Amino acid sequence: MNELKDQLQKEINTEADQIKNYVLQITNRASAHRENLQEKYDEKLDKIKDVCAQYFSKYEKHLMN
Repeated sequence: MNELKDQLQKEINTEADQIKNYVLQITNRASAHRENLQEKYDEKLDKIKDVCAQYFSKYEKHLMN
């Protein structure tokens, strides 16, 4: 009986570790993907800010002339 209990406990621990590793892998992939998206967003936002700044600078110069 104790052997069966130990065997079942070992199998449950092994499965729990496998699930834990799987969840960690998925979480790490999701985190890496999020960081990648954030970098792309930041780059595009910087470009948009530059375009807007140039436009308003030209518009301001046009108004002053």
